[in-house]
Amino acid sequence: MSTETKPKDEISGLPEGIELDPKAIQVLLISQHKSPVGDDDPILMEVTLFNKFLLQYNKLLEFHNAKLTDYFSLESDKYLSIVKKSADDVKKGMSEESIKKISSILNIHKNCIIFLSIIITLAAIINVAVFVFRAIQ
Repeated sequence: MSTETKPKDEISGLPEGIELDPKAIQVLLISQHKSPVGDDDPILMEVTLFNKFLLQYNKLLEFHNAKLTDYFSLESDKYLSIVKKSADDVKKGMSEESIKKISSILNIHKNCIIFLSIIITLAAIINVAVFVFRAIQ
């Protein structure tokens, strides 16, 4: 849908190419029905009424277009703020979960490192004891 507006006719106020032209209607009636219509014929009053209707209808469309544009702009701003908040919450939650997971893994390894240090210390004490015991014999 194009947002460009066509230039408006200065007399009718309708966008160019929308209004009915009484002269064109006279030519159309002559060519289609072989019936000439004078400038004061009542059928041409209907053309004027239709043009007025088209003008009012066009104003109504412009009014509704402006209201719908405002409404959807407001709703899209609300939607984007909700999505941003949700994304921030997920990011924060994932960061906290990641930190907890890494911390728990490090705690598991910390316990293993302490356990391995005790084993190495005991092995060193046993080795020293064995060397001392062999040296005494």
